[in-house]
Amino acid sequence: MKRVILLISILFIAVTAFSEEAAGPRIEIVTPDADIGTAQKGNTLDFKVEVKNSGASDLIIEDVYSTCGCFEVNDPRWPEKYRPLMPNPKVEKPKPVTIKSGEMIFISVRLDTNKVSGQFEKTLHIASNDPEKRMAEWRIRGVVLDSATALSQDVRSNSIEKASVPRPGARVVKLFYVPGCKECIEIREKFFPGLKEKYGDKIYIEEYNIDNQEAFSIFLDMQNKYDKRARRGFFNPKPPAVFIKDRFLYGAKDIKRKLEGLLRIQSPTT
Repeated sequence: MKRVILLISILFIAVTAFSEEAAGPRIEIVTPDADIGTAQKGNTLDFKVEVKNSGASDLIIEDVYSTCGCFEVNDPRWPEKYRPLMPNPKVEKPKPVTIKSGEMIFISVRLDTNKVSGQFEKTLHIASNDPEKRMAEWRIRGVVLDSATALSQDVRSNSIEKASVPRPGARVVKLFYVPGCKECIEIREKFFPGLKEKYGDKIYIEEYNIDNQEAFSIFLDMQNKYDKRARRGFFNPKPPAVFIKDRFLYGAKDIKRKLEGLLRIQSPTT
């Protein structure tokens, strides 16, 4: 008898859990990932990504991110008058979008091939209240001609790449990048090698490919902790981004102009 009661209890708990799960919101990206194959530089490619609520209760779109300046998102959380430009900083924060059960919305995205080199893969991240999938992703991949083929192996690189071991007292620099991004390539392949040649093991570089979920989560967490503009919700900076101490630098121009001063390393004497 006790065994029967135990089995009934387990069955009741399982059914209850299943019912609660079925009653919750469920995000479904209906539009398949895009593979554009080979494209000529100079084009802009537009897509509409269909996002559906397949659950039984309201789905709340809490945030929308793209991981590259070449990949623009028409964020549905902002009033139409602020889109697709950078939202007005006078607005306190964007409003979450509610999708009723069985309904859907479209998120417009645009890829500018002038800002892409070689093989690429770009990601649209959509944060919601779906308890099973808090961050859903849609991707676009392909190859842009007249660019470095050597980059092709970098598209699926590990999310976090570190030098072996930093020496005591070394300045730790975190670089957040995406493969195929022109400015990211400039910083990784030209600017940083020059710094390493100049300062040697006095600097320690960690690279985070934010097209991967682990590195992207680290990027968002650090922004929310150290960048008050990002916390307010109206600032969605793109890589390349460098973090040193408690400060972010965004874009190749800002990194090249300010990073060396923040390092505060005495230049080796010749």
